[in-house]
Amino acid sequence: VSYQKFQTYDKYAIIKHPLSSESAIRTIEDNNTLVFIVDMNANKNQIKTACEQLYSFKPVKVNTLIRPDGIKKAYVKVPKEQEALEIANKIGIMQCSFPHIFTSSTVSYTHLTLPTILLVQISVVAVSLKKKNTN
Repeated sequence: VSYQKFQTYDKYAIIKHPLSSESAIRTIEDNNTLVFIVDMNANKNQIKTACEQLYSFKPVKVNTLIRPDGIKKAYVKVPKEQEALEIANKIGIMQCSFPHIFTSSTVSYTHLTLPTILLVQISVVAVSLKKKNTN
């Protein structure tokens, strides 16, 4: 008896979760590249398609490696028109204390790294508190 097999290998099975280690965050900031843990049997084209469907961006390039513990890791290069830092923030890899950081109408922070942005925001808050206390 033959029957039609349902597709169980979908975008959620291909990309297991984003990686948020210190080195992965450095890769996000420096290389405009996101890092994911993926299924061992997933190929680069499947990872690329899953990123398009899940995170709404078209990857430029996908590199994969198998770690010594047997887990497959994928480095997904984000196009220059988009910031990997913003996508990571939207996904939840990097939780920012200041949600208005990327939506400021007076200053563009897209060229800065997250630690620099936080220092700028802290200094702005400190200056505004100092002005408030002197009045």
